[in-house]
Amino acid sequence: MPFCPRCRSEYRDGFTRCADCALDLVPVLPEVPLAAGWVEVFRGTAVQADVAAAAIEAAGIETLTPDDYAATLGWMAPGTSHSIRVLVRTGEAARAKEILSDDR
Repeated sequence: MPFCPRCRSEYRDGFTRCADCALDLVPVLPEVPLAAGWVEVFRGTAVQADVAAAAIEAAGIETLTPDDYAATLGWMAPGTSHSIRVLVRTGEAARAKEILSDDR
């Protein structure tokens, strides 16, 4: 299935341009690069990522969600592959993962 490289919306086969962005669709979404000094500790839907980030931040650990822009469109297309990453500073990764494993 093709995707828009800007808004990351997924289209059915046969579509070639994004209706919102007017860009040519691509067969595979490029990965959004991680910010230097940050590491991914969680990936899921926008709601799941919000819950994970809130649990981590409640413990005083700063989070970053570089994929937030995808969440604005993901709710409109159930079943799409939109996923939001939750990042923490490299030195806080083990503690953040422990917090997430305790919450499950």
